[in-house]
Amino acid sequence: MGNCLKCFNTNNSSDNAASAQRIQISEKISQDSHFETEELLQTTNLNHKSNHYDSNNLNKMSLVINGNSSLIDDKTTIQSVKESQLTDNAINKLFEEYKDKDEDTILSEGIERLCQDLQYSPDEFSILVLAFCLDAKQMCKFSKQEFIYGLKNLNASTVNELRLRIIHIVEKLQVDDDLFKQLYRFTFHFGLDEGARILNLDMAMSLWKLVYSVHTPDNNLLERWLGFLSKENIRGIQRDTWLMFQNFAECFDINSYDSDEAWPSLFDDFVEYEITRLKEKDQNNDDEAEQ
Repeated sequence: MGNCLKCFNTNNSSDNAASAQRIQISEKISQDSHFETEELLQTTNLNHKSNHYDSNNLNKMSLVINGNSSLIDDKTTIQSVKESQLTDNAINKLFEEYKDKDEDTILSEGIERLCQDLQYSPDEFSILVLAFCLDAKQMCKFSKQEFIYGLKNLNASTVNELRLRIIHIVEKLQVDDDLFKQLYRFTFHFGLDEGARILNLDMAMSLWKLVYSVHTPDNNLLERWLGFLSKENIRGIQRDTWLMFQNFAECFDINSYDSDEAWPSLFDDFVEYEITRLKEKDQNNDDEAEQ
């Protein structure tokens, strides 16, 4: 993303901070179905936790991993197991189409081909949503585990199915505030340099523009905020500032802003900047009217 998010590429990759809550979308996945992944991932201990939710109510459920037969209840039929194995094989085959020839990972070139097949540009909002659904830890990289678990949770085993799931999630993000908050939190960690705790300013500004492709703040607030940041000598954006900006954007009123409230100091600076800018604008308008 940028060629695989290369439009944001400042050699960024996400850190090892705890990832945002995994999003698992499915339109028709049965709650009684359990999936085997031992053959695909070929590991005895993935230590991988995942949540599964129905796209209508977002109720979380556990997902059986590694084909542990002791966890499969009586409702799981032989037919459902066979069907899940067919799905596993299809997802594994899809991964093989895009993975790097030297690594068991989908890298920039493979992501670009996947984007092309999905009929998206690598820097589109929909590809950020895809990374979110896969719970990708780094830009321009989908691990085998991320890809396989992500597509299983999306109930997608073909490119066409994946595109339909992405379209559905993008539509849902426009009306589901809770889901958007999860995406917003994910985006900060996704943009971090490896080992970093502060988001590079250029990256932060690019990701703010991207994530607010939906739920765009009123009154051109985002544009004004980014204009302020571009003129300030700021090293980067801290996590608290990133997370609180969403609340700030929802309730911002320059006339009622209280600097004594628990806002990051950068917001105080922004309000002062805006007050000064608006006063200068009014003064210029008055001067022009007198001429």
